[in-house]
Amino acid sequence: TLFRSPVGSRDAAAAAALATEEGPKDEALSQDSGTMEKKKCQEHGQDLTLYCKEHEQIICVLCAVTGAHKEHELITLIEAYEAMRNREPIDLRAAMLEMVERLKYKCEDPNVTRSEMKAFIQQQFEAMREIANEEERKALHLVDLHEEIGR
Repeated sequence: TLFRSPVGSRDAAAAAALATEEGPKDEALSQDSGTMEKKKCQEHGQDLTLYCKEHEQIICVLCAVTGAHKEHELITLIEAYEAMRNREPIDLRAAMLEMVERLKYKCEDPNVTRSEMKAFIQQQFEAMREIANEEERKALHLVDLHEEIGR
């Protein structure tokens, strides 16, 4: 199967830290035209055959040798696919329950003003959206890797 099921969950601190990380840039990928043609590097026009671990990006050989990923750690697409497929996803349900507990705790504080509570709620939900968006990005990235190694 493409995805493996979650075995456990990460704590909220790890999830929050993950949510603030910058996601990878998929600038080298050509637009998906819905056809079965192999994607090419936008900069060099070469087949995308390697993976830059630093940027979590599928790249071509020229990007690796002379381009933006010249001195980065590189792995094969199969290695990248296996690593992404076997990673432990964030347990979104547990993260949401932890957020609810933080909100309850904050609500019980008589010193918290209405505007502070609203700001806290917005901050907590924004953090949850970032975590969910990161999980979505990684799932979509796994599909891209699967597609590239499947040829």
